[in-house]
Amino acid sequence: MKTFSRLILLLACVWAACRHATAQTYSQQSFQVLNLASHPRGAALGESQTIADSTDLFAWMTAPAMLNGNNTRRAAFGFQSLREGMTYSSATMVLALRQQYPLGIGIRYLNYGKMDATDASGQSTGTFRAADYVIEIGSAHRMGNYGIGLTAKWVNSQIAEYGAHGFAMDLNAVFIHPTADFHFSVLLKNIGFATAAVGQSTTPLPFDARISSIFKPAHMPVRFYLTLSRLHDWQQTKGIEGASEWLSHTGVGADILLHKAFQLQVGFDGQRNQSLRYRDFSHRAGWSLGFRLLLRRLQVSYALSGYQAGYPRHFWGLQIHW
Repeated sequence: MKTFSRLILLLACVWAACRHATAQTYSQQSFQVLNLASHPRGAALGESQTIADSTDLFAWMTAPAMLNGNNTRRAAFGFQSLREGMTYSSATMVLALRQQYPLGIGIRYLNYGKMDATDASGQSTGTFRAADYVIEIGSAHRMGNYGIGLTAKWVNSQIAEYGAHGFAMDLNAVFIHPTADFHFSVLLKNIGFATAAVGQSTTPLPFDARISSIFKPAHMPVRFYLTLSRLHDWQQTKGIEGASEWLSHTGVGADILLHKAFQLQVGFDGQRNQSLRYRDFSHRAGWSLGFRLLLRRLQVSYALSGYQAGYPRHFWGLQIHW
């Protein structure tokens, strides 16, 4: 308990420092690829959710404290096709350098596709490409019912000949109940800074302070997820008041355990719902659903979510064991 108390104190100090340094709105932040769910199950439960599941290899990318040294000899991949030739893909694997300190390696790639280049008069001068890359390395240590994890990230954004880099880390502490199926997590996400070439300006990384809980009633085939996000700056939601303000910081999700080999997921992201709302109509923005099929050496996952009416996002994932 003394070790965990010191850990919480450390996270609180870092939180306070980051709150002072990142009092910015989301529109003033860079590298939004860091806000995208890294895998289909995370997208299906809501992109702000913390996933704590030893069977899901991608889970450590949302909660590094859940890294497990038993998750070796596995690899996971995710792919999503977006509009206008854009694609989003991810991959991860876990190495057991030491049983107490497993090492997770993850890669994310957001390809914006080919774009037309024009001069000042509007005449075509060819094409160019744009893309974002994220490489992340994480490790964790378990102390009885408590765990601590850290992820270091390098992110690169490239548009034609212009580019910028960012360096960030995630700090995560988790409590796992010894008998009940209950997790409580504190996550400080994207603590870091961005750099750019001479003559270019940068904006802050999308820092996020979250608390999350996961609970499964003993005799109910449903696991519930609740996350409060962006706690470091409640004023990021200027113009939203009352219940809508709370809703914009809230994410909820559920795993419906129909069978040991088949699960359904449903989620709601309040921040996305409120930001895309137009005249009190949200076009179902913020809602998501998906499924996961668990076989002996293979897992297939799928998520359906959307940012606009009439164009849902399809996110597929594959996990292989050997």
